[in-house]
Amino acid sequence: MSAQFKFIVTDTFLIGGRGLILSPFFPVDKYHFDGQEHVRIEIPGGGFFEADADVEIPYVTPRPEVLKAMFVIRAAQKDDVPLGSTVTLANKSAEQVASPNCGPTSDKDSSGVGKGPQSVS
Repeated sequence: MSAQFKFIVTDTFLIGGRGLILSPFFPVDKYHFDGQEHVRIEIPGGGFFEADADVEIPYVTPRPEVLKAMFVIRAAQKDDVPLGSTVTLANKSAEQVASPNCGPTSDKDSSGVGKGPQSVS
């Protein structure tokens, strides 16, 4: 099995009644996620927690050229997931997340995503 899918949190947005949105977002033509993913969040300086994240494609107008999926942690606050935290999908490898038509894989890109197509942040 290949390495687990990981990304580094570059920004967070707290929306009341919705949850904590984690950035970067991921182009849906290059990544495939289930509607809910179990994640492990490692906090810089030590500590971690696990949570269920809803993976959503936001509805915005005008419609963007590239739709992007975002991870939403319902019960989290901004202080729970500081910038630089590492999010790992607990049950999926990078190969399972990468769409088969997205081209060659890379070891690691500038967002910290390991083994898979480059993310957009």
